[in-house]
Amino acid sequence: MARDEKRRQKALARKKARKQARHQGHQSSARSAGPSKSAIRNAPIHECLCGGEILKEGMGHLIVTRRLPTGEFVCGLFLVDIYCLGVKDAFTRVMSQHQYEELKAGIIRRMPTSTVTPQYVRKLTEGAVAYARQFGFEPHRNYKPASLIFDDVDPAECHDEFVFGKDGKPFYTRGPGENQLRANSIVEQLTRRCGPDGFHYMLSIDAADDAADDDLDEDAMDDESDDFTEDILASTVTETPTETGEPVETEKAKPKGFFSRIFRK
Repeated sequence: MARDEKRRQKALARKKARKQARHQGHQSSARSAGPSKSAIRNAPIHECLCGGEILKEGMGHLIVTRRLPTGEFVCGLFLVDIYCLGVKDAFTRVMSQHQYEELKAGIIRRMPTSTVTPQYVRKLTEGAVAYARQFGFEPHRNYKPASLIFDDVDPAECHDEFVFGKDGKPFYTRGPGENQLRANSIVEQLTRRCGPDGFHYMLSIDAADDAADDDLDEDAMDDESDDFTEDILASTVTETPTETGEPVETEKAKPKGFFSRIFRK
């Protein structure tokens, strides 16, 4: 019981820290100026990457990078689940060339990585979003501002055909950033939309984590599913507004363990 109480307290502490980080990020947004929507759209595309075997495993990272007139890079990164949930996480960051190369090297070290076209990224990402919406799942809240990175790309120019779901049905796999309350909610949603035999799912259970989850409120449940973005916002980036009010994030000091936090899902 003592161990479960410690886990519960740690979970609540993480929730409080993430809320504080978001509040600080919003305060700094009012004081900073990032690249405008037009500046991002006019910046030439530098590179697009697919991290992970997304078409075989159902989940992976899609990355689009543009070079700004300042010589910096603006990078949009999406965690995409083509089997069920669509875009689980997304963010945009402005970084130096050195920082981008370090980010890229971290991706390559941790997962199979291939070069793709921006049309491929947009078509696959938007297809995953559309598939998930059939079952009532909206993309991550950062998806709209992050998708500005491929706003001027025509997905019709990609001739690859993508299949969403697994074996003709949505397949939900619980991720490390999703607590038991969130996992149960997803399964219940799929049951309502698809019927009990209309989908597949796989849940990994940790009794101590689930005991901690029992005392978390709805905000905490949402926070747990957002670890991918929130850990970065808390320690490596500050959001800055564009002329449309949509945030683009800029680099701060990068702590040890940066990549392990980004790619842990």
